[in-house]
Amino acid sequence: DALEFNQVVIFVKSVQRAIALDKLLVERRAMARAQAKADEELADLKQFYDLLEQEHDGVLFISTKGVIDYANQSAGLLLQSEAADLKGQNFSSFLQASSKELLAKALQGDEVTGERGYVDLEVRSGEDVCIFSSSLQYLEEREGLLLTLRDVTQLREIEDELRQTKDFLENLIQSSVDAIVAADMKGRILLFNRAAENILGYSALEAVGQLNVTSIYEKEEAYQVMRIMRSDTQGGYGRLEQIRRDLIAKDGERVPVSFSGAIIYEQGKETATVGIFTDLRERLRMEE
Repeated sequence: DALEFNQVVIFVKSVQRAIALDKLLVERRAMARAQAKADEELADLKQFYDLLEQEHDGVLFISTKGVIDYANQSAGLLLQSEAADLKGQNFSSFLQASSKELLAKALQGDEVTGERGYVDLEVRSGEDVCIFSSSLQYLEEREGLLLTLRDVTQLREIEDELRQTKDFLENLIQSSVDAIVAADMKGRILLFNRAAENILGYSALEAVGQLNVTSIYEKEEAYQVMRIMRSDTQGGYGRLEQIRRDLIAKDGERVPVSFSGAIIYEQGKETATVGIFTDLRERLRMEE
């Protein structure tokens, strides 16, 4: 009986060791699968990291506390700092006041970008303040903000200069004592200044995009004017200088004017016409 008992004990211990060994093998296989998956994810992350490092735009990941957790090389160049040195810095310290407010809203998960998904941030870069076009995407699963930077300082300066030039030309046109009317090649009025409103009685709202330029001429007169502008007479091809014509006002009054005009070309193609009209009614009354 004692021998049989010892044999049973040995058998049970053998079974226990076998179970433990099998469990160990299962655990090792699970660990191997987990390691393989981790290696695969790490390879994907490295590929993604390499891609970010080669990106021309600056890329930053900012924690909900506003601290930079990651910055690629381009972000370092744009902010005139080593990318590694940016880690741990508070990104708001680089921003002007209005941009700090945008960052604070974005870190709360609010949408701050425009229709195209970008917003301009005023950012300190070294001793200068630059304008960066940025996308700010809040990542809920990472609890932080993925932010891109693209330097558009020169572009915004050019846009500002063009805007100022456009405003100046518009003021110049609107301040002219002569009526200035422009139309596309189908006759749709594109420009109708204040003097044109005063002379012809139409408001710019009534005229621009609504009225055909033939409406302010006597019958067939507009086509005759175009024929003259396309000829070599009266100022040369594409131009018409100082001819006497009558325009038709909104109330039907015939308005005598001195008229100069031109065809506008883009890449050799006719795109619009412009006419400048001087009201002769007062002059004719003085002559009478």
